[in-house]
Amino acid sequence: MKNTLIRGKGRQNIAFQGLLLLVMLVFLPGIPATAETASQQSCLPNFPLGCVEFTQTDSMLKFQGAKADYRVGEKLEIDVVKSLDEISNPEMQVDLWVVVKRPNGVNWFVTGAFNPLSETPQFFLKELDGTEKTQDDHRVLTFEKIPEGVGGDYLLYAVYVAEGTNPMEDFTVIRSNIAKAETTLAVRKDPNLYPDDEDASKEVEEQFQLDFEGMDKSLYSVGDHLQIDLKGYVTAASRRVDLWVTIILPSGDRLFLTDDPFNKFGGPQAFVTELSRSDAKHRVLDFVITPGYGGTYSFFAVYVEKGKNPMKDFTVIRSNVARQQILFKNN
Repeated sequence: MKNTLIRGKGRQNIAFQGLLLLVMLVFLPGIPATAETASQQSCLPNFPLGCVEFTQTDSMLKFQGAKADYRVGEKLEIDVVKSLDEISNPEMQVDLWVVVKRPNGVNWFVTGAFNPLSETPQFFLKELDGTEKTQDDHRVLTFEKIPEGVGGDYLLYAVYVAEGTNPMEDFTVIRSNIAKAETTLAVRKDPNLYPDDEDASKEVEEQFQLDFEGMDKSLYSVGDHLQIDLKGYVTAASRRVDLWVTIILPSGDRLFLTDDPFNKFGGPQAFVTELSRSDAKHRVLDFVITPGYGGTYSFFAVYVEKGKNPMKDFTVIRSNVARQQILFKNN
């Protein structure tokens, strides 16, 4: 009898979560209820281009040449090593963004123009594509002599995004790893403390890894039972983080998962807050697919710095961007 009750509660939970999802889909405007197929795109109606290509595979970026410490008067040269070999859709174009976070927390955007640094969000290189299969270095910062008065710790970020999009407004447009490096500009001139030949690049390795589990096929039919989990992995000691999960619907509208069991979806917000460890599974969705909701659904998840919003600043992300896309059939 006890086991029967447990199984009954499990079925009720699945039905309840499925009902919550379907209610949200019904009341969000513009979702096609009769779509049998959908292009492999994540539609973003807020952007001029309307839709951006979706790719599950990360292309790779890394910084090169950044030393851990520089002193006043020393020459500084930092490159980004860019590789387009891993872009899963060779016809997809991407933009390269490079950001320098100053000691006071303000972002500088590397422009590649006559004025190389700007506080206005903008790309560094535009319309790179995978057909060239390129892998080379690009000089992003150069100072013949580091001036006085700029001492402190600096963080550098580089990322590919879908062409024409802004990662400071939407983390789901990211199409690569987030390359990070840190360096210190010292106001002292003592060459014994800061020798010219000091090695090393101080590249920051990502501390968390996220992967979706349970979506073992790309096409689901009515009646299929779908369980979606997120598996987190710790690769280094870290401060507390928040977990964000968003779903882009066939209409281009998006849902953000919440921690409220009676209001599963809402506006931009964290799904789980103040995690001190990420080596655990998080159940994202558990429901049976019903008729009338065919189309392509894109899932995104990130760990971010506690209390921060990745929809306003991608530099607060503390993990890879986990991505998965599936198609619901109507029959």
